[in-house]
Amino acid sequence: MTDKSCLTESDQSPLTSPVHAYPIEPDQTPDTQYARPTARPFSGAFGMLITPFRDDGSPDLAALADQADAQCSTRLAGLVVCGSTGEFALLAPNENEALIRTAAAAVKGRKMLIAGATAPDARTAMQYLDVCADVGVTAALIAPPYYYPISDDELVCFYETLSSHPAKVPIIAYQIPAFTRTITMPVFEQLLAFDRIIGLKNSSGNIKEIMHQLWSRDQKRISFHLFCGTDDALLPCLAAGCDGSLTALGGILPEQIARLYEAFVAGDLPAVAAAQSRLMPLLRLCDRFSFPIGYKLLGEAVCITIGSLRQSLPPARRDECVTVQNKMKALLAGG
Repeated sequence: MTDKSCLTESDQSPLTSPVHAYPIEPDQTPDTQYARPTARPFSGAFGMLITPFRDDGSPDLAALADQADAQCSTRLAGLVVCGSTGEFALLAPNENEALIRTAAAAVKGRKMLIAGATAPDARTAMQYLDVCADVGVTAALIAPPYYYPISDDELVCFYETLSSHPAKVPIIAYQIPAFTRTITMPVFEQLLAFDRIIGLKNSSGNIKEIMHQLWSRDQKRISFHLFCGTDDALLPCLAAGCDGSLTALGGILPEQIARLYEAFVAGDLPAVAAAQSRLMPLLRLCDRFSFPIGYKLLGEAVCITIGSLRQSLPPARRDECVTVQNKMKALLAGG
């Protein structure tokens, strides 16, 4: 996309150094009153895989396999393929299916693998579920159908249909109101009754909504997972009780995000706050472009193969990419 220089992890300082907000004396330990309770099975930091494209616009499956293989060497709990960061909505169903199969073959069971199965209709989503079952992914991530407006009742019916599909793949519902219909609280509480739906990823950044979801979860189905879906709200979401995160920076800066989660589990909230603060300038740069272009620039800055863009970008904005990416590299290098 831009210039070929990038920063490996050893070049990234102090952004990806171990997180501690303040010096800790030898006889001090993080305040254990903040340590999280026993984690649910899907807890931890998950990284979103970026879909690389060839010059002809087709997905670069070999580069995706390399990216997945590299993430398996990190402290991430798992990986996510065909999520929003992976631009599934710009891909044909056969391309998404190829990405899921490629990621599963690369991971080889070394990490949990969540596959995006979001589609504009239940039929296509169920086709993705069949692929997920065939390759043995850990769970499928499914947002509400997009493009055509639907009612709450229709949305509940959609998830109920998927829950009863013969491919018995655990489902994580996906709250992303920027792109699809909102999962309202009445819908959320009905989803808690579907055993196949094991959790929800919330990318709204709406802490009030997340607090209500957590409260309902704790009252009605304590085994239900809730994940933070946006990197700029990791601290408040984890502190509120979310089980972990499924985010773009998890895939781009996996060790940084894994350390942040580990610091939270250890009860070191000052360290988590410091880590969250250090992410904010990078996130502001990423958000200067339509999603996920800015995140792809950041990925390229840390040596992830990105290739070409499927999204249209005017020449002036392409020039801006170079400027923004240089600022990203400066932040990563500690400048």
